[in-house]
Amino acid sequence: MADFAPCSPPQLENVPSAEGALPTPAELVGRPYALPIDILGELHGPAFYADYSGVRQLYMCSMALVEELCDESRFAKNLTEPLADYRQVAGDGLFTAYHGEPNWQKAHDVLLPGFSYAGLRNYHASMLDINCRLVDRWDASIGRQPVDVSGDLQKLAMDTVAAAGFGARFESFDYDGLAPIPESFTTALGMIGDREKTPEFDAELANLHGHFDELIDGHRAGSYEADDLLYSMLKDDADGKPVLEQENIRNQIMTFLIAGQLTTSELMPTALYNIVRHPLVQSRAQAEVDEVFGSDDDDYLPSYDDIGKLTYLRQVLNETLRLSPPVLGFDRMALTDQVVGGKYPVKQGEAVTVLTGALHRQPEWGDNVELFDPDRFEPALAAARPAALFVQAVRHRTSVVHRSPVRPARSHHGDRPGAPSIPPDRFATLCTAVGWRTESPARRLPP
Repeated sequence: MADFAPCSPPQLENVPSAEGALPTPAELVGRPYALPIDILGELHGPAFYADYSGVRQLYMCSMALVEELCDESRFAKNLTEPLADYRQVAGDGLFTAYHGEPNWQKAHDVLLPGFSYAGLRNYHASMLDINCRLVDRWDASIGRQPVDVSGDLQKLAMDTVAAAGFGARFESFDYDGLAPIPESFTTALGMIGDREKTPEFDAELANLHGHFDELIDGHRAGSYEADDLLYSMLKDDADGKPVLEQENIRNQIMTFLIAGQLTTSELMPTALYNIVRHPLVQSRAQAEVDEVFGSDDDDYLPSYDDIGKLTYLRQVLNETLRLSPPVLGFDRMALTDQVVGGKYPVKQGEAVTVLTGALHRQPEWGDNVELFDPDRFEPALAAARPAALFVQAVRHRTSVVHRSPVRPARSHHGDRPGAPSIPPDRFATLCTAVGWRTESPARRLPP
């Protein structure tokens, strides 16, 4: 059996170090979107060591170096120590599988059709239903009380992933706090990284596994009507045996909760904040929604095909991801001995981490990288931009579901591992109503 383990960084001389204290708030004046780590590339790049994650790692952030690191013939995804901690809950799921673990390829092949346009179309109705519940909830608050935008969008994300992924209905909007399963999930996730497992962690994990087993058994019995991703995971091979074992299916369910929900619930409030903060952006977003939905029908429900027409809204999301990426970084392991950029030797099995926020502030983005400008993603400009300059483009090129393991961000909702690209239909029916007074959503570093 192969020996699977987290990667270590190369040990190089004459590479700058950003270990220790991070840049101070004074160094971020005039840069409202930047985290301290986002400017490390400017201070020490394009390659440097840092230990803000608790582990010393080698980071790279220039477009040229990232282009090399994303060459699938030379580098592959594998876990470094911080991300390997997530195996405590997700095991060998797509997000946390080591390079070469057989279940990664099995799950990838089984789930691939579910991420096609035909597959995504199947989930539209359940996603829209949950979105409508949020709109009703906010409509009922008009003139009565402020709404907790970030908290409610976390519930929206969790319930949407659960419904589309495995037919679960958490009914989170019926609770003042989190619903029972999201609460258990969040509690267990908050204990990741502890040196010793506690009885509380074991109890939360057992509770989650019990719920997942009920979903799996219900799908096997045909109790769920929706054609969701869980049904895809229950397929048999040519010999009539399950392609994925029950434990791995649990791991994939946990993977979708981690990698699909958490990043989404950070992106959505940040994008809405950006819309509200920039009146011209808000006006254009509203006009686009009115054009697609019609300005005279407040109860119009968008079809799946309507979503593809919201091109400016997609630009808003991409610019939000550029300036405030929930994914702090992703790791790339050398398949053979390599030299990156003609000067950085990386031995087989060693890993380099791409620092996302620094990559998204490279000179190739233009003169004012801190300006929120969705027109950076006007279709012609986006098509001409090198893929290595934008993490979403890199990840679309190299993955279907998380072939590049990502480094989590942490905010007021807890750890936020990265996720695939977010469909904008969850924003669409909200854009005509964004007129609230807002507070900036948190995007913070791990302590």
